[in-house]
Amino acid sequence: MAHFEMKRTRVSQRTITSLRGEAFKYELWGPFDRNGDEVKVQLQPAAGAVNRKRQLDDNRQHYELTCPGAARIRLVAMAGVDEWDWMQLDVVTKSWALFLDKDKQAFCEKMAAAAAKAAKENDLPLSGMLACAMSESLWGTSDIFKQTGCPFNLQRPDDWVYPKCKTKPIGTKNKAGSDAVAPATFCCADSLEDAARLFCEWVMHFGESAKPPRTAGRDQLLKSRTKPKEFAENLFLVGFADSKKALTAEFGVVWENFGLGRFDP
Repeated sequence: MAHFEMKRTRVSQRTITSLRGEAFKYELWGPFDRNGDEVKVQLQPAAGAVNRKRQLDDNRQHYELTCPGAARIRLVAMAGVDEWDWMQLDVVTKSWALFLDKDKQAFCEKMAAAAAKAAKENDLPLSGMLACAMSESLWGTSDIFKQTGCPFNLQRPDDWVYPKCKTKPIGTKNKAGSDAVAPATFCCADSLEDAARLFCEWVMHFGESAKPPRTAGRDQLLKSRTKPKEFAENLFLVGFADSKKALTAEFGVVWENFGLGRFDP
């Protein structure tokens, strides 16, 4: 049997973090199967990565893998059609590694896991949703998120049908440079899974409660379903960030700088 190593330390069935664009070095111990055929390393998905075999010594294949973008890649040791071992490589950006502490990284991971089901059911890009949540909640540290449990800062008027939720009035400053506080009605979530549901209902039903309905912005946004960064940048079309394009453009910056695309299935 074969197994994965780093500097002769076994790392089988573990997730290892690496920086995008930088060489990640690892070894595969046990390079041949029982028939003398070579055990091959398969990348799932390949994600544009280059996996170069450097040398063979002491019963180890030495590899060097470079991935151009942030991604999650499963490395599988295949003996013919049989899977002998695996490890996962979490390729991140320098921004993720340098500018987010462990609590903020953990919050993003937790939100991604919690929102995956709702994103899939509504055919919305998970990473675009994450870019919005991380921006609006300051990576899970904002006061509004702590009071509502919803990282999207959804302010639902009383006459809206969706999203279906409890609400809580919270004082907010509506003008930059002003100390005047005005009450706003924010959606509350029971869990991060529930918050993901609220986000999806907000997007999917935006404008339907207007008289007459005004859904053109929603319809335009949904054309970006297959382009997560563009989706995040265009969330102004459904009322995020005071409906200001320049502000939701920052969601796209967050998506790019922190490599959130790797959370997409």
